[in-house]
Amino acid sequence: MKHPWIQALHRVAAPIRKLIVFTIGTTVVLIGIATIVLPGPASLIIPAGLAILAIEFVWARRLLKHTKDMMASAANKVGMGRFFSSRQPPSDPASAPDTAPCTEPPSATRDGQNQKPSA
Repeated sequence: MKHPWIQALHRVAAPIRKLIVFTIGTTVVLIGIATIVLPGPASLIIPAGLAILAIEFVWARRLLKHTKDMMASAANKVGMGRFFSSRQPPSDPASAPDTAPCTEPPSATRDGQNQKPSA
């Protein structure tokens, strides 16, 4: 289901809709570019502006995909790739993490002493 504001935007004539999306998206991207120098999260604001532009423009979709790929590559280089991984289940069941609950009691207490089985 689409958001109500997107549905309302689609009811507006195509040229007016494109102008509105272009104006809002460009403004957000320019604010993002300004936050490269000014304090602010430019790496979040610029893709948000591209996402707005991607509602109407194919070139913005391609640029957004390229930006996502670059951010994922950079995240992998610094060891934060898990934040950009797709949340799909692994295709190989053998590589899936073991999520079965532990049925055995712990063998040691917090102070390192072994627990004695209760009778």
